[in-house]
Amino acid sequence: MARVAEVRHSAAAVLEHWGAGDDLCATAPLVVSELVTNSVVHAASSPDVCVLVEYADGVHIAVRDTGRGLPAPRSAASGDAECGRGLTLVAALSTAWGTTVYGDGSKVVWANLTP
Repeated sequence: MARVAEVRHSAAAVLEHWGAGDDLCATAPLVVSELVTNSVVHAASSPDVCVLVEYADGVHIAVRDTGRGLPAPRSAASGDAECGRGLTLVAALSTAWGTTVYGDGSKVVWANLTP
């Protein structure tokens, strides 16, 4: 999971460089971490790309991998479970999120955040 920490820290540095507000600087690295972790754990591959795009009202985060499964939030994670809450958290923190599937079988899971 060292890769997850590396990507999370890189995202935080980019946001700080952009002068993003405190809300985005706190929230975006968490969302990046969740999306990259899902890619590593569930797609059984390292993410090919993690992109942050600044736009007028916030930031767009996109993580691409080659896993075939489509992500979906779990509705009934056990209170003691160590996993299963990532996409629920992403959905709660983002203004929109989703998945785009490409013809080569790869997919991008993305989230939009606004302050």
